[in-house]
Amino acid sequence: MKLRKTLKMLVPILALIMLIGACNQAEAKETKETKDTTAETTTTETTEEEDKEETEDVDDPEDDDSAFVEFDYSDWIPDQNIEIDENYMKFYDHETFYSSTDFEETKYIESADEITNEVLKAEAQKFLEDGYLVTTAEENAKWLVGEGFYDDQGLAIAYLYNGVCAWKEGTSSYDSVDCYLASQDIVEQLGYDKVSEADGIVTYKDNRNKQCPSDAVITYDPENELLKITNHYEWDPNLTPVG
Repeated sequence: MKLRKTLKMLVPILALIMLIGACNQAEAKETKETKDTTAETTTTETTEEEDKEETEDVDDPEDDDSAFVEFDYSDWIPDQNIEIDENYMKFYDHETFYSSTDFEETKYIESADEITNEVLKAEAQKFLEDGYLVTTAEENAKWLVGEGFYDDQGLAIAYLYNGVCAWKEGTSSYDSVDCYLASQDIVEQLGYDKVSEADGIVTYKDNRNKQCPSDAVITYDPENELLKITNHYEWDPNLTPVG
């Protein structure tokens, strides 16, 4: 999931870089024109007037937002012409994500009482007590992040919208736990490999043939329709970062 999160700002940032690059080029051009004008102070008044008119005719890229408008993000939008169970899933809003320039910070829940479903509410309460940052599946979906259906290129199609997502980072570790309400049919469509079943809880792992398989521990409680995806990472804090 964290790999997908790194993509959330890619297209808007690329567009911003393109705009900044255009502005820098325009500034360099204007500087050169100024120097040329100074060097030619002995020219006639007519020539100076013509140079002035040419300079005034140069469009200022800072007043032109076409870099955002003209950016083609159609290749980043998957075919969403599939059937989904709307009791559990929604389609991602790609148009809003790629066209928006409003990068709001993620909203975290401060109390488990903000969650209406009792099963998810109990999970959120445990996360908050353990010092996790907790948000909702709907909030994550604004960034095209979540558990659900993806196309062959790894582009997000639809997501499980009723859920809570929690993460906590230590000095040498990172933990994340995502909990979603999902039907048995949907879980079977997500492409997990069954590992075991005990006390009514089914344990899965990611199919290694997936484009971006994870090492997450995946469990499903059919009685409560609770799908839980747990990731844990550790590293040596003494290692010197490359670069």
